[in-house]
Amino acid sequence: MQISNNSNSILSSDLYDISTDVKQNKDRFDIFMENRDKEKTENKKRESILEDIESISKTGFTKDEIELIKKKLEEIQNKRAESGYTAQSIEEDLANKKADLQQAIYEATGKTVNLENNDLNNLMTSQENQNSSLNKASTDEELRLVDKFKKETV
Repeated sequence: MQISNNSNSILSSDLYDISTDVKQNKDRFDIFMENRDKEKTENKKRESILEDIESISKTGFTKDEIELIKKKLEEIQNKRAESGYTAQSIEEDLANKKADLQQAIYEATGKTVNLENNDLNNLMTSQENQNSSLNKASTDEELRLVDKFKKETV
């Protein structure tokens, strides 16, 4: 009888060891998958931030703001078209489009933008005189800026 009891205890202890190993491995795998998912979401956030930074450097607005401005501008232009109003001259049409764009920007972002010809021409000539263009940041610079941003926000 003692032999059978010992064999049963050995078998049950082996089964227990195997089941705990499986649970530990499963837990390790679950932890690995969770960490992998976290890394993916962090990478997506980084890419989104970098896209917004690039968009802001080019236009002064984030991609979401630009999309919202486009929608607002379409709404304003549709309202103008539905009213049946037509401009009498090209200058009047341009003035209407500038006003529509300013209104769309204000409604979308709350910012007021001056779109006067003199300001735009001065900006264009200063850019031409400097012969400078915005260079795309290297990957190293982007990662450094993202890390700096993360440290400042935490």
